[in-house]
Amino acid sequence: MDTASFGTSAIKDCLADLTFRDEESPIPVSQVAKRVVSQFARTKAGTKVKADGTKAMSFRSLIQEAYTLTCTTFPVRGADICFNKTSVPTPIQRRAFELIEIKIPT
Repeated sequence: MDTASFGTSAIKDCLADLTFRDEESPIPVSQVAKRVVSQFARTKAGTKVKADGTKAMSFRSLIQEAYTLTCTTFPVRGADICFNKTSVPTPIQRRAFELIEIKIPT
């Protein structure tokens, strides 16, 4: 998947499993009609729980969660080298990267 050509809407669609968004959006009647939200999505947003019992969150909260994944560069004293250490991803971070088909750097 070419992430450079992705738009926000496409990313939101990919991450629908973790967010309040419809996983299978109803087909709109017209391009200018108000978006129809399914009962499934309303329930997920109201309870903040997915059908399988795991946590659901807003897209903004999911992005904030993703930002807590860090990579720290450590210089080696006395040498002209350094190494990177990535924090251990949470299950939500791991699933989000899996859904958008991006490998978490190690």
